[in-house]
Order: sequence, then C-alpha cells, then structure tokens
Amino acid sequence: MSLSFRTLLFLSTIARVFGQEAAAAVQDAVVDAEEDGVARDEHEEGDSEQKAHEVLTDNHLHQVHAEWDANGDAKVSFHELMNFTEAHHSHVLMSEVSMEDVLEEKDTNKDGRVSLEEHLNDTVYSERWEDAEKEKKMRIDDETALFKAADANNDGLLDKHELGAVVFPETHEGATNALMDQTMRDADENGDGKITIEEFKNSDMIEADTDMADEVKETDQVDEEDALFKRLDKNGDGFLEKEELRPLKTGRIERENMVNELVGALDKDGDSHVDSAELVQGKKSVYDSDLQDYLLAWAKRRSILR
Repeated sequence: MSLSFRTLLFLSTIARVFGQEAAAAVQDAVVDAEEDGVARDEHEEGDSEQKAHEVLTDNHLHQVHAEWDANGDAKVSFHELMNFTEAHHSHVLMSEVSMEDVLEEKDTNKDGRVSLEEHLNDTVYSERWEDAEKEKKMRIDDETALFKAADANNDGLLDKHELGAVVFPETHEGATNALMDQTMRDADENGDGKITIEEFKNSDMIEADTDMADEVKETDQVDEEDALFKRLDKNGDGFLEKEELRPLKTGRIERENMVNELVGALDKDGDSHVDSAELVQGKKSVYDSDLQDYLLAWAKRRSILR
C-alpha cells in the first residue's frame, strides 16, 4: 500500500520526535483505518480542500498570483512558483505539529527546556536495542549532532523555537548539514568523500524522495534511480558530494516535482507559464495538490485565515 506524502511526513515527524516504535504504531493505525475504508490522509486532505474552498475566493487566487509574479509579466513561471513554496515551506511544516506539545512531551523535568539527556531518552533510550549496540551508538551520535546543531545559543538546552530544528531539520541549515553528514557516512562505502551511482543505489536515499519512490515502483527502477542521481549531480562529474545532497535532504526535490506537475496541469496554452485566468480555471487541481497547504499558510500570514 502507498501512503500519501502528508501521511509519510506525519510518520517521519512522529519517528523523529517520539521514536520508531511510536511511528510504527501510528502507521499500523493508519493502515487499519484505510483497510476499514477510512483513509486518514484522504480525510485530512478533504478537510484542507474544504477549508481552502471556504476561505480562498477567486479574488484571493488573483492576489496570490500577483505575489507569485515577481517580474510583473502577468505570468508565473516554474521558478517563481518555487520561490513561493520555498518561502512558505517552514510555515507549512510547523502547522503540522505543535511545538508546545513536543516540548511538554520531551521536557520531563518541566523546566521549560529540553536537555540532551531528555532528547536522547525520548529518541534513543526509549526504544529496544537488543544485540544492536553499534546501531544504538550511531543513533546516539546522530541525535547528539542534531541536538547541537539546533542549540543556537550553545547553552546545552533547547527552547521551543530551537526545538523546531530537531523536529524539522530540513528547515534549519545546521540541522540539514547534520543530516547530510549522516547520509554521506552511511552511503559512502569506500570512504572517499563521494557517492558513486552504485553506492547511491545501495543506499536508502531513494526512499527520502517519496514522489520518486512511488514512481520507481510503477516504472523502471533503474531508470528512475539514474534520473534522480543525475538530477542531484549538478557538476556532472558522476559523483555526489555532500552539498549536492541538500535538495534531497531539504525536500526541495519533492517540491520541484509538485510544482512541475501543477504547472503542467494548469498551463492550458502550452507556454510553460500560468496566468491568473488559468489559475482560477484550474483551482480544483490546486486544491487537490499539496500546494493547497502552501496557499493556506499564505492565507494565515495574510490574516485571511486564522
């Protein structure tokens, strides 16, 4: 069974905050619900679609189109729409989880902040590690590096705002760097500081790009893996260096896929741009896509939606 992007994001967040066992339990509940005909992700998306229809009028779509249109040519390009999604991505993610609830769960001594010990107790020590001491030590090192990257003032404690970098490291440069270091360590089998196409295929990086992972199941896996590798290999030298992993670890690859698909659906005159009339005409496609979450984030910041 294929889970939606929003469900996978939810499960990833649960795993990062409360551990793999909690995520597995939630996933089982989601699967059971879908088997009973109650698809959690579709239900959530339905709620968002209804809210978008209720709140965002055609006039609002004209407004947001004008904001997308950075060069003022009355048409929106792929790059202009990407700029919009990048600007609102952290707001979309933060709307998925209450930092107050995360802080309350992790902060066992109730001093209003999270120590490294409390973070490790929540993410590592709460899980069972029978006969997996090496994996446990690696997980401790990874979570410690992530904690230190999030600790902006280096006081050894995370407040509510710093905690966001632990829950959503893709929104924080230092935390993203920590993820890239971990990926390089795991994928770089010969330790030369670069990832070959063979090492890439042997790694689990393909699973990080859920849109591509779904396509891999439906089409030729080798071709899709090669395509993603080439897409990441910006200098075309046949290797992936750490910095070239950033679009994958920040989720930009998925957002590019989303924007490409949406522009293709809305662009009726074939000029690879979207004008305001095409946006309004194709609003159902917008509300059926993940872009609706970005529009709702935009609406909240414009006090259209509270």
